[in-house]
Amino acid sequence: MKFSFAASTFFQLIAIGCLLASGGPANAQTDPLPSRDSGPAKQAIMKGTTDQASSRLVPPPESNVTFLVYRNGENVGRHTLAFEEKGGSRIVTVNVDITVQKLGVIAFRYTHRGNEVSKEGQLVSLHTSTDDNGRLYTVECHRSARGLEVERTAPPSMSPAEVMDSGLPKPEASHEALAANTLPTTLWNVEAVRRSELLNTQYGTLSRFKVKSLRRETVSLKSGNRETTRYHFTGDLQMDQWFDDDGRWVKATFRAPDGSTVDYILAESQQL
Repeated sequence: MKFSFAASTFFQLIAIGCLLASGGPANAQTDPLPSRDSGPAKQAIMKGTTDQASSRLVPPPESNVTFLVYRNGENVGRHTLAFEEKGGSRIVTVNVDITVQKLGVIAFRYTHRGNEVSKEGQLVSLHTSTDDNGRLYTVECHRSARGLEVERTAPPSMSPAEVMDSGLPKPEASHEALAANTLPTTLWNVEAVRRSELLNTQYGTLSRFKVKSLRRETVSLKSGNRETTRYHFTGDLQMDQWFDDDGRWVKATFRAPDGSTVDYILAESQQL
């Protein structure tokens, strides 16, 4: 959702979205859509991402979805989502690959691999690995009687001098149990706009935020115009994200710490 220009903030959110800014606890919002918006978007969003009669997630538009990643208008990578329905469960495979070059030399590289399994709208398991320009992270999550058990590893908190003295340090590992209804920051799930915290898929920690509906916008795609609602996230997740009236992710954008603009554009999009 830290990539010198923020890959970790959005790539947690992307990775996504995985790019995060610091922020304190956020208060839950009962209605992320303004009361004046009573059209199909609000009805779809407030219904949530599940069919109340069947408790099944609304299916994605296709089995594979690709977003191109742009930094200041230059294509620097892609974020792909692959959906599979199996045995009543939904399996989502996430792949993020970002490379930034300067004068023909790779200045930054970011990769994220994730596997998310959910059933009846609830996360069952999550496995991710991230290489954030040489800093390695892993997250393992599964359900138990206590809720969601999360195991995470991260680079050790050591200064360059300490690394020189101790040699190659081992990653730091930690564990905690989260609420059973916690969802991950894999970005595709419109239910995120009704939440105030999500499991960060890069760091394995909770990201807390607030969400505000900004306005209705038309996004131009090769297949035609798509009506969307634009949402603004603040807190640990700082970005704007567009969902169409079926609750499907169409666009995202955020400002990186270095002032550059990072955009996620559905591969068939003709323009931002």
